[in-house]
Amino acid sequence: MTVRDGAQLRHTEERTGHDALHFEAAEVARCVAAGRVRTPFRPLDDSVITLRAMDDIRRRCGIVLPTESAQPLGTV
Repeated sequence: MTVRDGAQLRHTEERTGHDALHFEAAEVARCVAAGRVRTPFRPLDDSVITLRAMDDIRRRCGIVLPTESAQPLGTV
């Protein structure tokens, strides 16, 4: 995909268990090339709702990420 001044975007990382992320990366590249800061396919509010649901599921399962404290802020 040509972005600017004839530069080509290429993906050269080894395949992982997250191969489907290339769809998201390709959409980001399309948006950047078009000068957009958001995709028309998934509104930011929808993404935030999904992330909140995922955080709630993690909380209910007792999963704490290494970058989080076990005690949520504002609780005792």
